[in-house]
Amino acid sequence: MLAFLRGEPGCEHVLASLLSDEVNCIAHAINACEVYYDILRSEGESAADAALSKLEASGVEIRGDMDARFWKGVARRKARGRISLADCCGLALTEAVNGEFHSTDHHELDGIALVGDEKIVFIR
Repeated sequence: MLAFLRGEPGCEHVLASLLSDEVNCIAHAINACEVYYDILRSEGESAADAALSKLEASGVEIRGDMDARFWKGVARRKARGRISLADCCGLALTEAVNGEFHSTDHHELDGIALVGDEKIVFIR
C-alpha cells in the first residue's frame, strides 16, 4: 500500500490490481494501521488520513477480522519466527479469503515464501 501511495517501485503492480475487475483488494486493519502510522510519523495526521481515504477510494477494503480462529492463525504464524504481527494478520486474512498476500518485504517473507505454505507475491 505504501508503494502505491508513494509512487515507489511496485506501485504499477498495485494499481493494476486495483483496476482489475477480477481482483478484490483487501487489507487487514492492522496493515492499514501500519500505513497510517508510517505516514503520520513522516507527514502528519492530515496526510495519513488522506492516504487511507485514497486507499479506500481506490477500492481497498479494510477488514477488521479478529475472531478466535483468525487470531490463532495470526499467533501460529508469529510463533514460527521473525515476522511482523501486521504481516501475520495480512497472511491470515489472505488464507481466510483464499487470496494472495502482496508485499515488498523480502527480509521477513522470503523464507516463508520458499516453504510454499503461504500465497505470497512480491511486487518488487
